[in-house]
Amino acid sequence: MNPTLSGIKDRHGKPPREHGLSGQKIAGYSGRMLQHQFRLDINGLRAVAVISIILFHFGNKWIGGGFLGVDVFFVISGYLITGSILRDLEARRFTFLNFYYKRARRLIPAMLVVVAASLAIGAIGLPPLYFLGLGKSAIAALSWVSNFYFWNDAGYFSADAFTKPLLHTWSLGVEEQFYLVWPPLIFMSYRFFGRTGVFVSIAAMFLGGLSASEWTAGAFPITAFFLTPFRVFEFAAGGIVIFSEHRFDLPRWGKEIVTTAALAVMIYCFLHFTDKSKLPGLLALPVVIATVAIIQTKGSRLAGYILTNPISTLIGKISYSLYLVHWPIIVFYRYAVFRNISPVEQAWLCAAMILLAWLLYETIEQEGLRYYWLAREARPARLGAFALWALVIAAAGIVWSGQGLASRSNRYFSPGFLDAQYTRKLTDITAVCATREVNHCWDVVPTTKKRVLILGDSKSGDGFNMIMPSLGSDYIIMNGYPGCAPYAPSSDLAKLGWLAPCTALNKKRLDPTYLRAFDIIVISVAWGWYSHGELHQTIEAIRAANPQAKLIVFGDYYVLKIPCWQIIEHDGVNDCFDEKYIDTRFLDDDELKSTAKKDDFLFISMKDALCDTKGLNCRASTGGTPDIPFSWDGRHANYEFAHIGLHPVPKTPS
Repeated sequence: MNPTLSGIKDRHGKPPREHGLSGQKIAGYSGRMLQHQFRLDINGLRAVAVISIILFHFGNKWIGGGFLGVDVFFVISGYLITGSILRDLEARRFTFLNFYYKRARRLIPAMLVVVAASLAIGAIGLPPLYFLGLGKSAIAALSWVSNFYFWNDAGYFSADAFTKPLLHTWSLGVEEQFYLVWPPLIFMSYRFFGRTGVFVSIAAMFLGGLSASEWTAGAFPITAFFLTPFRVFEFAAGGIVIFSEHRFDLPRWGKEIVTTAALAVMIYCFLHFTDKSKLPGLLALPVVIATVAIIQTKGSRLAGYILTNPISTLIGKISYSLYLVHWPIIVFYRYAVFRNISPVEQAWLCAAMILLAWLLYETIEQEGLRYYWLAREARPARLGAFALWALVIAAAGIVWSGQGLASRSNRYFSPGFLDAQYTRKLTDITAVCATREVNHCWDVVPTTKKRVLILGDSKSGDGFNMIMPSLGSDYIIMNGYPGCAPYAPSSDLAKLGWLAPCTALNKKRLDPTYLRAFDIIVISVAWGWYSHGELHQTIEAIRAANPQAKLIVFGDYYVLKIPCWQIIEHDGVNDCFDEKYIDTRFLDDDELKSTAKKDDFLFISMKDALCDTKGLNCRASTGGTPDIPFSWDGRHANYEFAHIGLHPVPKTPS
């Protein structure tokens, strides 16, 4: 019997098997790698990480880099997992089966409970489209591939992130995929080359992963954010500490300086980085190095005050459960109140999160660990856990196959209906392009008709549908790209992280030879995203290339904080123009009118076209049967509203 475990009994009065317990010193083996004592400051680091994540997820702009807490977790995991595997290898007790079993019993029980609870609450409170997404993401989360699901679905920082209760499980998917790669790498390196081989392998993973992450973060930021290969350098950084922590021991004053500087760097990054920062990659290194420094300089008095006080260690101890419960609570509460969460609400929600996390830790995570690890009835327990996992997967599958179960309420729209509405906006452009025997619908071809060019971002479709009633008999070409205004290269273009393709497109669509082919040129963009200086430059470029062309610029209409269809489902009526839902209205109308006079183009104000003379009472729907709201997503005009409700374009622009 391991002497460290003597005197410990399980709930049945039996001595535990000699596998080691959480928080106990592993004794009885020689070698410095085996002298591993549980460290309270690691729990404190976990507390700092999870608190920063929660504050960021509340939507607090003052902590725009709070999501970097995930990077802290990855470094900690790399340190702990690398050390655990090496200790077992040196003790000649490492087995893959035992490693993966311990990981599964550590992570799966609490995850199952949170996913099951999210599905149950979603069945009551979420509309079909979001409930459908919850069902899909539940299957992905329990299959440990949710990072791939959300990478393919949308970005972590997108506006609809607040409708995805399991979005945060992407990082757990990354961690589980790390577990698939890391043990074989360390095992093979140790077996053939010993400790030196392990160090070289980890260092290579760090350097290669960092290089890949830096390049990908610039070219494909969403890919770099979600996928494991571009996060592996953070795990590797933690693994490197295993080889340095016993070799380099600073004096007391040195530890205080390093710890203070590391905490300051970490907090600075939390406060000053944003979702626009090119992360991960080199910009993630300050947080990664700060985490490594704190782990390395154990014994700092400052670390003791901040990281090992009772509050920090408690939050760190329940950090996994707290991470699991915090985001579903935010999503469901925010959907219930249908607005941003106030600071007072954030405070009591934090208290509720900590309480629920503590209960989950004590009843499922920790108690489950003891039971599965020590009890003789472990096999029936494991079978029960597997049955529960299969049951939750099956329930999520029903939600998926049932398309979000729209029959739960007669005010719900089915996801299929909403998809059809979004596709319907492309009805005319699809029909027009189908008649053209060219490689690209935006190619210039010989014709006796007037050529009309529509330039824009995702709003170019609105412009196309608006002019069809008046100019539909002409040869219309739409050349638009989401998040890409037709301007010369500038920082304003990188709105959705694809500056390179936008710049390449603008080089083609603003080419003088291309512009000279058109009689009428229309610009339709979302004005809140771009500055008027670029518009002036674009007008000048068009005038220089084609001084005879008629220029039309569309203004903006209402922009909502929440998609209109979601408001209708939540409130039961079309009150999309309620003040509490409005983000902007007629943005920059006056400035655009002034610019139109200076640059001599026709500006079409949505305010003038669709509102009374005071701009107070505006058209919110098409009228008639069915009465279609002006927009489904709260920003882009519906097909019916643009095609039927708007006729502002004169047949002969002047």
